[in-house]
Amino acid sequence: MSRNTLIIAGVVVVVIVVLFAVFSGSSVDAPASETEVPEAEATE
Repeated sequence: MSRNTLIIAGVVVVVIVVLFAVFSGSSVDAPASETEVPEAEATE
């Protein structure tokens, strides 16, 4: 069960992150910019 729980938790987290990113980018630019800062550093 623990494996299934981890998989489900991982999928849920990914979905939440994607939805949060979409809503942040569409609704407000200020939080979206702050959210993109660590992503840009990680990419570099």
